[in-house]
Amino acid sequence: MMRTGPWTEGPDGRPCLGSLGVLVDDMLGYAVVRARPEDHWPTSLEIHVEFSGHMPIDGSPIYAESRAIDLSPSGGLAQGRLFDAAGRTIAIASQRLRYIPGTPSAVLSAASTAEGTAGEPARDAAPATAADFRPATTLEQLGGTLTRHDSGARLAIPVSPAVSNPNRTLHGGIMLCATEIAGHHAVQSAERPLRTGAVHISYLRPGPLEGEVVFEATTVHRGRSLAVAQVVSRNGQGKVCTFATVTSHAP
Repeated sequence: MMRTGPWTEGPDGRPCLGSLGVLVDDMLGYAVVRARPEDHWPTSLEIHVEFSGHMPIDGSPIYAESRAIDLSPSGGLAQGRLFDAAGRTIAIASQRLRYIPGTPSAVLSAASTAEGTAGEPARDAAPATAADFRPATTLEQLGGTLTRHDSGARLAIPVSPAVSNPNRTLHGGIMLCATEIAGHHAVQSAERPLRTGAVHISYLRPGPLEGEVVFEATTVHRGRSLAVAQVVSRNGQGKVCTFATVTSHAP
């Protein structure tokens, strides 16, 4: 379950569908975790999400349900649904995952050698304050810089361990979130606003946890009621991390 609020809003005050990215990634991934081989953990290969026209941002909860529909020694395929308190569907999604050697506990154990006991905060970590939980839009929570240009849009987000997954790489749900924001922004028009209908993202290499990741969205097509953007993310060395298609429709 995820509670909605200002943090699920876009810069225009409307629902930011990308804010559902972490919930989507987590609900699908954990449907496949149970079948993993010993000393392995699943990593995302691709995620496809279809959004309905309904997403609350009034503080009400969003619920998730998922199931594995195919499992093998090398990975699995999961399917899930997000819905509101009334049972109305907000999104349907699928994810393909592959098992890789290593487990989060092994990673945490290795980190604890230098930082102390696993699961404990670093000794010099600053305590959380009220400012850390101030209401902010999804883009503000990411700390991203979003700009529009002739061929689309560019979103740069600073990254750190705060947005990591259990394997200590940039969370796939964060990358899905940033992809939706960039793709949505690339095709917007004040005269004919569109909403995101679908995102299909492929994960080509792990995202870093330092520096920034840049999401470049290029408008492929912009019609009266349908638009398509291609979104590519790159790390600080310019290497591609994700490749995605974002489709938008008239409300």
